[in-house]
Amino acid sequence: GYTETFGKSIDGGQTWTDLTNTFSKPTVYTLKESYNGSLYAQTCRNFSFECSRDSGQTWAFLRVDSALSVQVRSLATRPDGVMLGAGADGLLYRSVDYGLTWDTLPVGIPNVLPYGSDCYADRNGAFYISDFAGRMHRSVNDGETWTPLGLWSDYTGEYIFHPNGDIYYLNSLSVI
Repeated sequence: GYTETFGKSIDGGQTWTDLTNTFSKPTVYTLKESYNGSLYAQTCRNFSFECSRDSGQTWAFLRVDSALSVQVRSLATRPDGVMLGAGADGLLYRSVDYGLTWDTLPVGIPNVLPYGSDCYADRNGAFYISDFAGRMHRSVNDGETWTPLGLWSDYTGEYIFHPNGDIYYLNSLSVI
């Protein structure tokens, strides 16, 4: 067997606080922080995002529709509090208040499915989402409309958005 841990440092890594027990299963795939200090962790529990608004002490599933209990499978955050989320129901959602409330977006993108869609935001505020086939789409109006880009991926690849605006793609199986 193996042991997984989850920790936090607020002094550049000199000292650490163990947050492992704040999750019932501490496997964390992705960790994002919004500009209001909230943490968003994509965990092994349902492969969904959980949110902490108290520096990682407590966690709850990030839900975009509380009535239907729809969990977030992919998430992009911006400094102004606008967030884009791909819901487990296959729909796109937008929040303008750091994830406190959510609106359903008119998708306009075929094949956006919860397990195959990754959301990103760039430094200029544009949102990006990949469809189930790995094609990337861009929105410059907070997700109202989408334009397909000349990018592609497969399930092993990852897009990285550099602060200078460049977009990198890493793929462990194919050469592009």
